[in-house]
Amino acid sequence: MTKQDLQTILSSPYNQTTWQQVLIEVFGVKRIALQATAVQLSNNDLAANAYEIANFTTTDERIVGIFEVHLLPKVKIEANKVGIKRILENIYKYDVDAALIVFVDSEKKHWRFSFVSDLKVLNEQTQEIEHKTTEERKSRKRYTYLLGQNESCRTAAEQFLFLKDKPYTLNDLFEAFNVDKLNKAFFKGYKEHYEKFWRYLNSQTDYRNLLIDKEQTEPSKTEKPIRDFAKKLLGRIVFLYFLQKKGWLGVPVSQSDWKDGDHNFIKNFFQNTANKTQFYSAALVELFFNTLNKSRKNDAFELTNTKIPYLNGGLFDNDLPQTNHFDFPESYFTELFEFFDQYNFTIDENSPDDANVGIDPEMLGHIFENLLEENKDKGAFYTPKAIVQYMCQESLIQYLKPHFSENAQIEKFIREKDISNELRKKENALKINELLGSVRICDPAIGSGAFPIGILQEIFEAKRYIFPHLNSNVFNAVESKLRIIEDSIYGVDMDK
Repeated sequence: MTKQDLQTILSSPYNQTTWQQVLIEVFGVKRIALQATAVQLSNNDLAANAYEIANFTTTDERIVGIFEVHLLPKVKIEANKVGIKRILENIYKYDVDAALIVFVDSEKKHWRFSFVSDLKVLNEQTQEIEHKTTEERKSRKRYTYLLGQNESCRTAAEQFLFLKDKPYTLNDLFEAFNVDKLNKAFFKGYKEHYEKFWRYLNSQTDYRNLLIDKEQTEPSKTEKPIRDFAKKLLGRIVFLYFLQKKGWLGVPVSQSDWKDGDHNFIKNFFQNTANKTQFYSAALVELFFNTLNKSRKNDAFELTNTKIPYLNGGLFDNDLPQTNHFDFPESYFTELFEFFDQYNFTIDENSPDDANVGIDPEMLGHIFENLLEENKDKGAFYTPKAIVQYMCQESLIQYLKPHFSENAQIEKFIREKDISNELRKKENALKINELLGSVRICDPAIGSGAFPIGILQEIFEAKRYIFPHLNSNVFNAVESKLRIIEDSIYGVDMDK
């Protein structure tokens, strides 16, 4: 099975026959059970059924079970992490050291392939695989590839083929699902493209003269505005890759809602530009400054005859109108888009215990902080997700504790979303919900926004899990997030 064969299978709707072929040829499974063993799912409201279809033993004598879970209609797996945790608990009754699990949606167009193990864990600081303690095994980490339609599965195909035709350990499986390794490779390639763009600008005398800081004498400081221009250009483009993933770019003009957009909008926009050497001046300037940054009738974008949202942020302010005529060689954008297309951009925010193996929105902050010049002097450093999550959870715990007598119950609720019988009582549930609605958080050095995103997730999840005990109507996720963002989260920074 070639890389192209595997990539085609992974980026297509789920097919049990071809998937089992992958398990045999790539993962080295010796035999698929003719009669799959049904997994009994207790307290389940997500899956129609679940089966163990095979298992195998790694060279370090760890048993890996292979499971298939078929989800009920309209179930969004990323929004049901507690339900998924219950499914994992049922799977681990089958006495396995690790599990490879396919989650298939009811239409089979989209599927997720997860690796879970409670024996080992990746140390976020040292990047070494360590054995878990008995206590740590209660919280299992899940690493997931998003597969199926509109997914770039090149990385998954490459990672899995490392396992083909060779004996491998449990650690090798961790490596195949290693999201940190993927992020480092992406950032390395991203930085190479950034260097190419800014050096081209620096080589063009008229472009250089418009951008350089003439008040500086040191070459590095003189050229800093050139590097900043390239950073912002690539930052805008990668931001739009996340928007197109949500289906918000190139939406048909006949639609009133924001869905069914072009998931390859940016690349197609480039391909359909008549003079690709003028892609920046003739196309991106119009998209950035006269479309994304302007309110328009029916959100129309005339260059593509589609809808593009008005974002009303600061990212697309036309702060250097004198550079709107800049252009780059066609190959610069061709190679940039080819690089981006190697990766799966995921709009799901990863958490320390549940990560999609893809480029998630946190990468925007990672790029910002790692390309920020003089970051040591500014005190700007990338903060690992686990630390962000700990600090956000600890802040909420300390905020809620004075209002309740049982501190341990509050801590368990925030950290594990485990609600005690006492907290389930309506008067306590209402009190928690009210406190979560009135909390105010200010990040005094907001940077790229890692902590505001973290606290948003923690408040939202806490409100979502306490909601069933309020005896209220259906939980409105969009309204809840909007209220948290507008009312509860504040931030400042000395550097614009």
